[in-house]
Amino acid sequence: MNVARYAIIVAGGSGSRFGGPLPKQFCLLGGKPVLMHTIEKFVNAGAVATVVLPSAQFELWRDLCHQHNFTVPHSVVAGGDTRYQ
Repeated sequence: MNVARYAIIVAGGSGSRFGGPLPKQFCLLGGKPVLMHTIEKFVNAGAVATVVLPSAQFELWRDLCHQHNFTVPHSVVAGGDTRYQ
């Protein structure tokens, strides 16, 4: 039986406690943003990946994907204004 797998990656943190210039999901680890490693792991495990980001971070994410030639299939959706939303 084929079972569909989906991963919803909630990556909307501002990184205020982390204290860096960028939220930690966009900081480099091994030469690429942490979020890219996360997406790759889920997709390589057979999941369809959806990333939840604040809409204000969409352009930054597109730029990072372009800069790092990141072509792993995933979708990006806007999160709410608060963690609860």
